[in-house]
Amino acid sequence: MKKIMKRTMAALLIAAMLLPLSACDKKQQISGEQALEIYVWDAGYGIAWMEANIEAFKQLDWVKEKYPNLQIKFVTNDQANYAETRVTAGAANSIDLLYSTALSGLYKEYCEDLSQSLYNSEVPGEGVLYKDKLHRYALECYEYTDNTGKATGQYFTAAWATGLTSYVYNETLFETLGLSVPRTTDEMVALCQQVKDMGGSNPAYPYTYSIISSKIGYSDRLNDVWWSQYDGIDGYKNYYNAIAPDGTRNSADIFEEKGRLETTKVFESLYKKGNGYFDRTSPNYEFIQGQTRMLTGEGLMMACGEWFSAEMRDLAVEYEKRGFNYQLRMMKLPVISSIIDKTATITDDAMLSQVIADIDAGLTTPSNSAVSAEDFEIVRNARGVFSTRDGMGHNAVIPNYSDAKELAVDFLRYMATDQALQIYTEKTYGGITPFQYDIETDFPDLHQKMMTEYKKTYVLLNDVAKMLNTDYAQGVYVSSPLKDYGDFNAWMKGLESAFMSDESVTAEQLIAEHKEYWLGNNGKNFKNALSLAGMS
Repeated sequence: MKKIMKRTMAALLIAAMLLPLSACDKKQQISGEQALEIYVWDAGYGIAWMEANIEAFKQLDWVKEKYPNLQIKFVTNDQANYAETRVTAGAANSIDLLYSTALSGLYKEYCEDLSQSLYNSEVPGEGVLYKDKLHRYALECYEYTDNTGKATGQYFTAAWATGLTSYVYNETLFETLGLSVPRTTDEMVALCQQVKDMGGSNPAYPYTYSIISSKIGYSDRLNDVWWSQYDGIDGYKNYYNAIAPDGTRNSADIFEEKGRLETTKVFESLYKKGNGYFDRTSPNYEFIQGQTRMLTGEGLMMACGEWFSAEMRDLAVEYEKRGFNYQLRMMKLPVISSIIDKTATITDDAMLSQVIADIDAGLTTPSNSAVSAEDFEIVRNARGVFSTRDGMGHNAVIPNYSDAKELAVDFLRYMATDQALQIYTEKTYGGITPFQYDIETDFPDLHQKMMTEYKKTYVLLNDVAKMLNTDYAQGVYVSSPLKDYGDFNAWMKGLESAFMSDESVTAEQLIAEHKEYWLGNNGKNFKNALSLAGMS
């Protein structure tokens, strides 16, 4: 692939520049089958979870027996592309196991195939295969697909974070203002209008906007969720694999699907400048500044991820001491209201909201006899869709040239144990992994400790974490050659910023501009993307 070659050459140049630095660090160099060098990208989840797990791993009897001369070196920084440059550096790289992001384009060429050594091996001491302890959605998302989008049964990366994203909301202020957590996108818009109509008259919340954001605009993680709610997971994936609704491959008809337009309309409703539903100064905030405003009660809702708990833990405690005693939670993402286009017996938003309430209550059939079983199932599937873009993009890989592959695999196997999961959960203040467990049920002592010591941030994730254990949970993520190598996308720009910055833009206009970009000039750009992906 042309893109891989360009990336490889750039990475090798960077690696060459790094060689003198490595040579000066001889005292810290370790090598051999019993020497493991681990790298973690220090981002939203921090590194405390890895430091604690490395120490726990060293103390295990089976580890001491198998690796009597064990050495582990831990490397970390906050450089998003550091892992990529190391993996592609070949002999210049000494790191055996890398926890980072956006490495999927390197799998086939540089990363160890973990299908048998990890996924079909037992989690130490638990009598369950690694693949069977994973949630179904994670197993599906991590499976490598070929140039036609077909699953291959191969796995080149391990799981370590879910990256779940939705809206964090101020539960305390919701109750004070008499607001209900929205179940549908229309209800969410109505809530924003309700707050606007209050005119900032309530001293507890003297603002007319509901939503705050930051320069990052985490809401763009949610467009794939609303799209998948509307078109279904398969419809979403087909787009990125250039499969038209009638099954035709490499067809321009993929641009005629409706889910992207309906999703764009949701963003227009929430983030259109003239509607006044968001804090107009939001684009000026760094992400921590935006998230801090949630702690100080200067916003009711903010699109963010589960990393909020770890990132904001210390600040949450500090601001509580200052009198900002708010309880924050994360809502299950509202279901896109236009899904009623697909449900003949669910005819309005009120009916849709009631069906969602039934689903959240654990019902498997609708309480309203007018709703068909088929339509109930459509909404049930939609309710279970959640964003895993960040989680599935957080890759734990072993370079295929590592001299400590077996040790690295053993460490990954350990990271699936209950012991490792509990350490991760505690050190990330409730962080969610892609493995099957419920903290409250499976680790009651830890749950009680978290409720006692870390409640301020721990309860943030309770509701959404429990949803992942339902039989209808579906993680939305796709890694396809067309997307990875052809730079093929679904929108030309971030939807949040597009509507925040331009009062005149419409959803229809954004979709039309996108279509013209790919299909204009006799489809030149679309054909080029297919070629780069090896699909033409």
